[in-house]
Amino acid sequence: MTGSTELTWRPIAVGRQAWSLGWEEKTQVARIAGLVVIVRLGLWLLSMRKLLAWATVPLGKNRQHHVGLNETVRLVDSVLALRFTVWRPNCLTRSLVLARILRRSGHPVRVVIGIENGGQCLQGHSWLELDGRPFAEDGDPNDQFREILVSPART
Repeated sequence: MTGSTELTWRPIAVGRQAWSLGWEEKTQVARIAGLVVIVRLGLWLLSMRKLLAWATVPLGKNRQHHVGLNETVRLVDSVLALRFTVWRPNCLTRSLVLARILRRSGHPVRVVIGIENGGQCLQGHSWLELDGRPFAEDGDPNDQFREILVSPART
């Protein structure tokens, strides 16, 4: 995608932005949209164990449809911002979609799920970890959340 323009959900603007994408990026956006639907349905139909197993596939070695790490994050965030489904995007959907794409591209990301430290009510957050550090997050979620699940497990 040219520049740093974010996709928006105005039909004419979306059409213009989609038209300006290269073939590889259009393919990636379509793949991301499909994965968002799969994850959201999976959250209703599957156990968390099965959904995490699906998202945290063994590391791929084939990078033929590879878009860079930061570009992949930006495209996923842009697709989620479109809110093209009836579901409101959330951190768990983002983490699972990104984990599936990035692990298939050979990047050893982990999905981390945490609950808020202290607090009056139960709140959770999901994020990715790469090389032992939070990845594609504003700040360190470990400051606010206590990890309750990491997939695949750390060795």
